Amino acid sequence: MQERFTLFTGFVGAAKNIWLILIAIVLMAYANIVLKLRIISLSADSSASWLSYLLSMVFDPWTWSALFAAAVTGTLYVISLRQLELSVVQPLFALVFVVVPLAAVLVLGEHLPPLRIIGLVLIFIGVIMVGQTA
Repeated sequence: MQERFTLFTGFVGAAKNIWLILIAIVLMAYANIVLKLRIISLSADSSASWLSYLLSMVFDPWTWSALFAAAVTGTLYVISLRQLELSVVQPLFALVFVVVPLAAVLVLGEHLPPLRIIGLVLIFIGVIMVGQTA
């Protein structure tokens, strides 16, 4: 009976950490998209000096929300490392390299050429394969 309980709690722990990783991936995608949007928006006035541009970024609440999301992502990464092996956590975090370009297409209207799409599919397949061993 103890073996079953240990197996079950191990599975629940791994599943919880995979959810933490997925939340972290979404937060990192948010951070990347928001930073890009703010950079585009705040640099619209190309005649502004670098100092005024940096100050506008420093005092922009959206920039701070993106930085906060990135910090939370780092924290979730560390928490995940407590329960899962690095050889599992790091490849799962590679989903960021799939989610961010897809978000860029949806939110920013960027274009993905076919070769890049193939690369994203390969990354996704690799992440699924690693996830099966978690």
